[in-house]
Amino acid sequence: MQKNLIGTIDKIKPLTDYPVTLIRFTLLVGDERVNCVSRNKEVIDLVMGLVNGKNSVALHGYYNRRKQLNVCKLIVQDYYHSYEMKCRA
Repeated sequence: MQKNLIGTIDKIKPLTDYPVTLIRFTLLVGDERVNCVSRNKEVIDLVMGLVNGKNSVALHGYYNRRKQLNVCKLIVQDYYHSYEMKCRA
């Protein structure tokens, strides 16, 4: 069953790195927590650049037999930078 969810990403953790990269994170949708996994390179690159608990995302995927959402597509709606850029003149 495919699902489209919108929420905030929290608890980003890489599980494996070589030979296949696998990442897990939690998606907070209201009061509900959805455990998510992905091995899609584009999704992993986007998620690793995000800040825990600060970014709003929309994602698309399907549930595996462990009731984890396997994420196929991810769109960052609200991009939050973890650092401030200051201009020194």
